[in-house]
Amino acid sequence: MRKHIEVVIVFTLLTVVAWSAIASGEPEFGTVRLPKDMTIKIRCSIAGTGEPAVLPSGGYNLCDWSISRTDKDGIPWTCEGSVPDAQNVLEVVKERETELPVGEPLVSVLTAVKRGSQVTFSHRLLGRLGETVQIEREGKQLPPKLRIRNADGSYDQSLTFGYG
Repeated sequence: MRKHIEVVIVFTLLTVVAWSAIASGEPEFGTVRLPKDMTIKIRCSIAGTGEPAVLPSGGYNLCDWSISRTDKDGIPWTCEGSVPDAQNVLEVVKERETELPVGEPLVSVLTAVKRGSQVTFSHRLLGRLGETVQIEREGKQLPPKLRIRNADGSYDQSLTFGYG
């Protein structure tokens, strides 16, 4: 129920901003181009159609984003990113197209920490703003794998990361 009220308030706010801009005689709108398989949340969801989304000029708090795709075998994949609070503003400029600062490419970060004779690895995916990214296949999060192989091939092992 709370989310529904929040969306109604935002749409009302956007309508008030749009009508005040029109009433002043100078509409101030900009556009944001989203890939057709991407959705962003800026207090309300905007789904990409491949065409620019028209928004009133100004700053927007970008909460998160998602991309949904189907691979060549018909298997659905989703990729979701949560934007850090310190970098959460999307700036829409009057009569300009704003580039969306999220999405691909993603960066795979592997960290190794050695304590004595033991090495601990951790893995995470990051987006362009440093946001944490999660990928799911058929609605399930797949743990990444780490392959360790030495130069002569005498050691070759594949390890699966566990969550938690």
